[in-house]
Amino acid sequence: MKKIFIQDIHGRVVDPLDPKPEDFHICVIAWSLAMKCRFNGHSRKFFSVAQHSVLVSRYCNPENALWGLLHELDEVYFPDIPSPLKALFPGWEQTTGKHLEAGAKNFGLKTPIPEDVKYADLMVLHAEARDFITPCEIPWTDNLPGCDEIPKIVALTPEDSRLLFIARFCELMNLPSYLQNYLSRKGVVR
Repeated sequence: MKKIFIQDIHGRVVDPLDPKPEDFHICVIAWSLAMKCRFNGHSRKFFSVAQHSVLVSRYCNPENALWGLLHELDEVYFPDIPSPLKALFPGWEQTTGKHLEAGAKNFGLKTPIPEDVKYADLMVLHAEARDFITPCEIPWTDNLPGCDEIPKIVALTPEDSRLLFIARFCELMNLPSYLQNYLSRKGVVR
């Protein structure tokens, strides 16, 4: 039987059924999330999961900002399945939950995701829907309290999203600028 694996951007092999904390390097996370489009690609402009994560980190409580930035760790090695569809895939939450836990452990975060991060995620989702998706006949994007405080979002390119993600990580970790420069270059594959 063939081994099941996922290859990351740097060529490392990850077992999707048995993720390890060391599988979640910040450069790999930033790259993967910057290359993924929100709304399953059904947005008027490309809008990355990395940029979404930066926004969530800015709208949750400051003490949970790192969690806000990394709340999509389960999407580093798995696709982003829209919430309404997740129920169709038995075991999806359990499998991706292992990724969230392994990634969180690597960064010293305790699971589950804090409630204020979940609320910020919802607020940002509604602002993104306001700015990037075409309204439909089922109004699911009601004006969530706090959503109005999020100004119009300008979509960034995947590369700019990746750099923004790394900059936010360095800011939250109080890393010096030379490390930010190093991490920014390390994600680039030549």
